This record gives sequence, structure tokens and C-alpha cells, in this order.
Amino acid sequence: MDDENKPVNNEQVAVNKGSVLGLFIRRCVMDYRMSNIIRVSGMIRAYNEYMSGISGDAYFVSGEDPRSEGWVSEYNVQIFMKAQILQLERSGSNQIDPDQLNVFLTKVEIMYPFLAETSRLRYLNNIRVREYKKAVAEIHVNHDLSIEESNLPDPLLNLGRMEYSFGHKKTAISAFSDAQAASITTNDAESSEEIQYWISACDYNIYNTTVENDLDNDQSTNTFVYNDPYLRSLSTLSQARSLLYEGGDLKQLFECLYKTSISQVQNDIKETKPVHYLLSALTWYKLGNRASALSYMKLAKGCKTQIADDAEQIALLEADMLVTEGHLDEAIQVLDRFQSEFPIDSQFRYKWRQYKASILKKNNQSDQINPQYSILRFIHTDEKEQYIDGLLDQVNDALDAHEYHTALELLNETERTIRNKSLYPLLPPILIKQADIYMTMGLNEKVKPILTETMILTRKHSQVMHFLAAVIKQSEVFLLTGERDKAIYMMETITPKVLSTGSVYLRNELIRVDQLIFPHTAVSCHPNI
Repeated sequence: MDDENKPVNNEQVAVNKGSVLGLFIRRCVMDYRMSNIIRVSGMIRAYNEYMSGISGDAYFVSGEDPRSEGWVSEYNVQIFMKAQILQLERSGSNQIDPDQLNVFLTKVEIMYPFLAETSRLRYLNNIRVREYKKAVAEIHVNHDLSIEESNLPDPLLNLGRMEYSFGHKKTAISAFSDAQAASITTNDAESSEEIQYWISACDYNIYNTTVENDLDNDQSTNTFVYNDPYLRSLSTLSQARSLLYEGGDLKQLFECLYKTSISQVQNDIKETKPVHYLLSALTWYKLGNRASALSYMKLAKGCKTQIADDAEQIALLEADMLVTEGHLDEAIQVLDRFQSEFPIDSQFRYKWRQYKASILKKNNQSDQINPQYSILRFIHTDEKEQYIDGLLDQVNDALDAHEYHTALELLNETERTIRNKSLYPLLPPILIKQADIYMTMGLNEKVKPILTETMILTRKHSQVMHFLAAVIKQSEVFLLTGERDKAIYMMETITPKVLSTGSVYLRNELIRVDQLIFPHTAVSCHPNI
């Protein structure tokens, strides 16, 4: 066939009916004769396009985007869609434009209307662009097609994921439990492990929204042993993230990061490396070790497997470090660079937008702020730290207008809510702001127990920045109440640590209080300040 000039051999070759080739040919002939007219016409079209060289399969073999108008084999379509499904499930994004992928899926749906992978990939694509109503519709289509293929775990797993992304943890657990039962029925061990991971994530989340954080009592992430190295690493990183944000035991946090690092090397897991480096950077940043945080952040930025979600978190960390050092313009440039590098995915993410709005406000560029972005942090209440930052901005606005009682009412109401829900790691910035207002009002004796509690909480949860801010405030209070020796001792103790953080705010506060202690010196008594 490759050479038209080659003479054709008309001699027929006898094939034994019972041979492997003979059985295959007989099966093909039988299948062809039993096919309906639509399938026969499809075969003829596939053969003609394949022989003429316009088959669309070449795009899948070469790894290019699916733009061909030619016929594509069902096998290659399934292989391609399964790869895209895996990438979207693990990372939340891929290299194909969402609109272009949707056009391709529409074409495939016409050619192969009963492929369950089509609706599953379209569901993930809709989730990617926040088209939740369309995603729900595709979930139901995928469910119906999967029943025909006796593959129930996948649609139930996707339904649970979607409920989880909405914040409906209890509803998600119900879907995951059904998926787990279906996976047992179909004897699908791979799906069973993934479902167990999501059940553990839901159980842990519900536990921590109702009970004071005590990770030693939480067995949900420790009792199940994952055979899949990727899921094992993901589970360990999830535990590390919870320990970091909920103020858990530092030793356990570093053990999780260490285990993940070993697993990544042993099993060549590239997908979780950016998350591992990012969590390591955030851990050291929380502990006030700027040099280590910067090193891990650079490692995270250098990962080739970096996706939009990871890139956003890295950009937020880098911007926050620059804001801490007083470089507001550079921080804005970092967030703008993230937007330019991920023009599609950045449109559907709000964290970087709202943080940019807060930086613009600090930089006296309020005229460039879209009011909608400032409101976002009050809408997405799952982001508790962002919510607290937004509340503190409102408190500062009230203080600028000399409405001290309004500011205190906001803080007191938030404090009550935090205590009722046992979210104690969120309490220090609220208490520090309360102490600041009481000091402005001259109620210094009322400030001491507040700052003492703040220092105890911040030491327990390893919140170095808040701890140092509380110590500086307490030193000032001791000075104002006539306990100058205590103030000097506390200031001398924390000065090296404050300088190592690189925080402009803490450094300025240190200098201000230092000059209150030694008012006759033109500069600070500490040579390093």
C-alpha cells in the first residue's frame, strides 16, 4: 500500500480457520455483517480518511491540541480524555483552553455519543471555569452513562468532590460513602483508595469546625494506609497543611514534610513537589525564619509541574513577604506577573485579587481598587485568615474616624465567635488590636491580661510575628505603668528576633517603644536598629 508502483501479488494465502489470525478475521467479518448502517458508514469513512492521510489521530500521537476535523478512533479519544481527566483531577487545570476543549468534546459527542469520559471531562472543564450549574448537569449525564458501563464509583466521586468544593462537607461525605459502597461492589481498589482519601478530608474538616484543634486525637488521616504513593503523599501533605493552619504540633508538622520529601524521591512523584515546597516555605515564614522561607519559595517557583493553584499561593506568599518588608510596589508587580502568566486561570481566582486590593489600599492607591474584590473576603468565609484581615481593615477605618466604640464592638463580636467555635489560632490579631485601642483610650491595666493571653496563644501555636508584636506592646504597657525595668528586659530579649524577621512594621514599633524608654537619645540604644 505504501508503494503504488509495487506489483500486486494476486496469489491468495490460505489461512487456517482455527489459527489466531483466522479467528480474528472471522470475528471481524461477523462483526461487520452484524453492524447497522451508521456503523458501516463510519467504518468506510474512517478507512477512506485513514488512507488519504487526513485522520485526526496524528494530533493525539504528537501530543498537540485536538484541532483536526478528520475522523479520530474511539480508542485514541478515550486515551486522550483519560489523560486530561487525570490532569484536571490532580491539578485543577491543563494546557488546553477551556473553550477549545469544549468545542472538541462537542465534536466527539457527535461521533461517539455514549462515551462516559466525555461528560466526565466536560464536568471537570466546567468546574475549572466555575460553571457550576453546567457541571451539575454533566454529573447527572455521567452518572447515567456510567450505570450502563457498570462504573458507578466515578460519578459519585465527582459529585462528592463538587459538594466538597462548595463547602457542603456532610453532603460530600454522603456521596463519598455511596461511591465507596459502589467501588466495593465493582471491586475497584484504585477508586476505593481515592474515595477513602476524600472521606478522610471531609471527616477532618468537620472535626475541626466543631472541636478545639487537637490533632493527636484525630485518627481519620492516620488509620488508613494508602498503597498508591501519590495518594499517600497527598494525604500526608493535607495533614501538614491542617497542622500549619490550625496551629498544630510543630514536631508532627515537620515529620509530615520530611515523610513527603522521602516519598517524592523514592517514587518520583513530581505533582506534589510544588505543594511540599510551598508548605515548607509557609512553615518557616510563620516561624519568622525569612531566609529558609525564601529558599523554599524559590524551589517552589522553579518546579516545572507548577499549576495555577500552586502558582497563586506562591505569588501570595512572595507578595506578603515583600509587603512585610515594605516593598508594596514590588508586591503588586508579583501579583500582576501571576495574572500575565496564567491569563485564563487567574480570571477564576479571587485570593490574589483581594490581596492586591488590600495592598493598593495600603499604598494609597484606593482609586485603582475594584470594590467587589474588597468584599470577596467577607463572602468566602472558608478563608478565615482573609476574613480576619478584612475585618481588621474595617476596624482601622472606624479608628480613622475616631469611632472607638464601633471598632471595639466589631472586635468583641468577632472574639466571641472565635471562642465559641474554638478557632483559637485566629484570636491573636484580634486581641492585639483590642489592646491597641484600649491603650489609645488610656486603659493600660486592662491591656495587660489581654497581651498576656496573646503571648500564651502565639507561643502555643508558633505564631512568631504575632508573639513579637504582643511583646512590644506589653513592653510599652509596662513602661506606661511605671515598670521600666521589665520593659527594658523584654525589649532587649526580642530585638535580635525582630530584626531577623525583616518586618518593617515590627522594626518601626521596636524603634518607637525603644525611644520611649530612652527619650534623651537621638537614635535607638541598640546599634543594630
